[in-house]
Amino acid sequence: MKARPGQVSYASNGSGTMSHLGMEMLKRATGMDLLHVPYKGFGPAMPDLLSGRVAAMMADLAPVGQQLRAGSLRALAATSAQRSEFLPEVPSVAELGNPGYDIDVWFALFAPANAPAEIVARLNAEARKYLLSPAAKETFAKVGHEPAYSSPEAVRARIVADQKAFAPAVKDANLKTE
Repeated sequence: MKARPGQVSYASNGSGTMSHLGMEMLKRATGMDLLHVPYKGFGPAMPDLLSGRVAAMMADLAPVGQQLRAGSLRALAATSAQRSEFLPEVPSVAELGNPGYDIDVWFALFAPANAPAEIVARLNAEARKYLLSPAAKETFAKVGHEPAYSSPEAVRARIVADQKAFAPAVKDANLKTE
């Protein structure tokens, strides 16, 4: 890829997504010059990835798991700090010579800013109860995720931390809010 600067393309599920910004951060970490090809979701990107029209795509296991199991795609690296429990044979980006590279997909429940505190507390308690259950672990594992409980304060802190971490990639990609 370094021998062909700007000629090797990668797909994302859209401009400004975790897939896009994660690749921009990987470009920064490795010095690669890759061409971004944004799609409107992983589904539309998949045929071009499978055919080789684009060389790579950063995605969580949910949209690519079936193709990985079938052998039509190959996982090159895990973007989390450690290897994935779902693909323990695949090294992390950090292991491959990029210490500190750590991007993982996470989800959160959101409510309107003016939601009553007791409603937020109840939603959080019910979500926690489910996420700690064996049923949640089993359901999430089917798509390559591990359920994790958090608090509203931790989610706010994560958002702030992610904004700081992704800021250089946003600047490098010249992304603007629309």
